Amino acid sequence: MTLVTPELNKDTYTGFKQKANEGYNIILLEGSSLANIGNITQMIFTVRHLDLRQLFNDLVKKLRESSSFDRFRDELSRSISEWEKDALNREKTVFFGLKSYEAMKMAGRNIVGTSEILSNIRKDRNFKHYIKILGGEDLTSYIKDGLLSERLACLITTPYEDLFCRVNSGDFKARGQRLIGAVEELYE
Repeated sequence: MTLVTPELNKDTYTGFKQKANEGYNIILLEGSSLANIGNITQMIFTVRHLDLRQLFNDLVKKLRESSSFDRFRDELSRSISEWEKDALNREKTVFFGLKSYEAMKMAGRNIVGTSEILSNIRKDRNFKHYIKILGGEDLTSYIKDGLLSERLACLITTPYEDLFCRVNSGDFKARGQRLIGAVEELYE
């Protein structure tokens, strides 16, 4: 059972903690926490049911093991923040690959430099949220890793900056369809 409230209070915590200790699987969330979880699942492309299930199991455990209301709120916040960071880290190459490809399309050319890609990406609201959570260590390497790992572009190295040549969507779709077909065969 999940209870979402605008703000948790001590009485709600005490009553539901007792039920959790009786064996009920209860998740207590503030509305803002649920909104954060929803934003992350919407922003990333490959969130798995298992990822959410692990988060929810962890939140049930936090309620059962908590020793005080204040400690529970701290642990709840920490667990959700760690889950967000882990989910975004797992998705980093896909996210940066697709956002960089989108930025290349916005440029209107097949060959685009890293600086122009970065300039276009910085305008994206999801990018800003992503960087806020993960930190912006080396954005140019994120762009390079994303485009090359996801095979969305080819690298052209110059003395001044890396340039990327976009892979056309037909090639990308064909590769994706072959991958889907191969996975489906495994389940037959």
